[in-house]
Amino acid sequence: MKSFLNLCLLIFLFTACDTTNTIREDEGQSANTFDHVQSNLETLEKSKSYTLAILEQMPDSLYRFRPSPEFMSFSQHYLHSAIFSCDQVAGRLGMESPYKG
Repeated sequence: MKSFLNLCLLIFLFTACDTTNTIREDEGQSANTFDHVQSNLETLEKSKSYTLAILEQMPDSLYRFRPSPEFMSFSQHYLHSAIFSCDQVAGRLGMESPYKG
C-alpha cells in the first residue's frame, strides 16, 4: 500500500504546469518574470517531503485504521488526496483526469 501511495504522489509531482508568466510595469522597461514552474516544483517538493514523512511514520499495520466507521482509513485519506490533486492538475492543464470513473 505504501508503494502505491508513493506512486500516486510521484505522478502528481511530475504533472506540474510548465508555463511562465511575464509581468510588465511599462512597455519600455524590462520584464520581471515569475517562474511558475520553479514555484510549483518547490511547493510540490515541500509537500512531498511532508507527505512521505507522515507515511513513513505510520506503521503498516495501521494503514487501515479508522477512528470511527464514518471516517476514511489512513490509506484511503492519502489515496483521496492524490486523486484530488491529479484531478486539479489535469483540469488546469485542460486534460481529462486519469481517475474519472
